[in-house]
Amino acid sequence: MEDIFRSYWWLLFPIGFFIFGAWDRWLIYKRSRDHLELLKTYTAQGKEPPPELLRTVRAAALDDDLVDDDDDDRYSRRRYRHYRRMRHWRLSSRILCSC
Repeated sequence: MEDIFRSYWWLLFPIGFFIFGAWDRWLIYKRSRDHLELLKTYTAQGKEPPPELLRTVRAAALDDDLVDDDDDDRYSRRRYRHYRRMRHWRLSSRILCSC
């Protein structure tokens, strides 16, 4: 048993990341469910929900910090994320190829 742990100790990291990702998704699900329940409560009472609540629900739905309907801003964020990923990929490939 100890030999298996010594050989595959590195598997703890991917398993830990998987568990953390599942926990994070579950918390996001609970938060969105609570937001919808709160909106249902306001609707059942016939009241208008506060704009801050609608803003947070919309931000959580878009999985974004700021809710903007501007397509140019969304396009520039997507382009920047792509640039960051490509820059990281180029750097890691240079490190791996230089060995």
